[in-house]
Amino acid sequence: MRRYVIYLLDKEVAHNYCGKEEKLYQLFLEAQNKISPYNSIVKKQIKYITNEIPVPYLHHVILTELNDQLHSYEKEKSYEIFIEENNSRAVLITEKNYLSLYAYGSCEAESVFFEALRKFEPSFLAIDFKHSNYGWLNPIKRENLV
Repeated sequence: MRRYVIYLLDKEVAHNYCGKEEKLYQLFLEAQNKISPYNSIVKKQIKYITNEIPVPYLHHVILTELNDQLHSYEKEKSYEIFIEENNSRAVLITEKNYLSLYAYGSCEAESVFFEALRKFEPSFLAIDFKHSNYGWLNPIKRENLV
């Protein structure tokens, strides 16, 4: 099983940290350390650099785009959306501050979600803490300021 936590970063932060994803990863990793004396400060920093995810709108967009492939369940304040593709399965759980994507088998089902999220917003950062993988869903290109 693979688990990705996906954050919607502020666009200005995303542009400033293009190519510096490791620094963002270290910040989010530090937030996972619940016993750190800096945990509350790190969480405030993360809140400052991320945007809330418009969950109902995102849910609507994903359902519209991937209608024939999805199974969706609404919970109290979140949604669970399932995709099964050949030998893979992915579950996207939406929260207002982040998304969780659980993937099983090959990468096909998770790729469908990544593609839909990439189209929705260019500044999503996905992190797999277990395997230390991270990156932009839609790589941000820096403009030449020359």
